[in-house]
Amino acid sequence: MKKFKISAMALVMSTSLSTISAQAAVLGLGPDTNASPFAEQYQFANPSVATGTFTDYILLSVTPYRDLTASLSSTSDNDFSFDTFGLYTGDINGVNSLVKAGTVGNLFANLSFGGVQDFHLGGDYFLKVTGTLGGIGSYNGNVTLAAAVPEPETYGMMAVGLGLIGVMVRRRRYNG
Repeated sequence: MKKFKISAMALVMSTSLSTISAQAAVLGLGPDTNASPFAEQYQFANPSVATGTFTDYILLSVTPYRDLTASLSSTSDNDFSFDTFGLYTGDINGVNSLVKAGTVGNLFANLSFGGVQDFHLGGDYFLKVTGTLGGIGSYNGNVTLAAAVPEPETYGMMAVGLGLIGVMVRRRRYNG
C-alpha cells in the first residue's frame, strides 16, 4: 500500500511538472544589435506559441543606471491576446516582485502589442509575458537599455551651484 502511494505521488508530481514546463518557456535574448556604448538593443521571440494560455520569461541583466524600454507584438491566424507584460525582480520559480507593469493592447483578433518602461535600473530582472492563443501564432519583442540622461533641471542646478562657488571664491579674494 505504501509503495502504491509513493508511485501515485511521483506520477502526480511528474504530470504537474510536465504541465508547467509545457505552458512556460524561458526565451533567450539575441545579441546586442546597437554599436553604441551608451545603449543596448536586444530582440526576443517565441516563433510558435502553443494554443491555449502561455507564460514566457525573458531574463535580463541590466547595467546600473540604465533606462529600459521593452515592446512586443504578435501575429496569428486566430484569437491572440496578451494578458500581462511586466518587469520583475527575483526568481522565476520562487520569490519575485513586480517592478513595473506594462500595458497590453489587443487591436484585432490576430494582432496584439505590449510595452513596459522603467528608469534607472541595475541588476538581474526578467520580463514575464502571459497571454492566450486560439490558433497558430507567434510574437517577437525588443528590449532597449539606454544610459540615463540627466534632466535639463539638473544642468540648471549644477550651473547655479558653480556660479555660487565662483561668487564665494571671488569674495574671499577681495576680503583676504
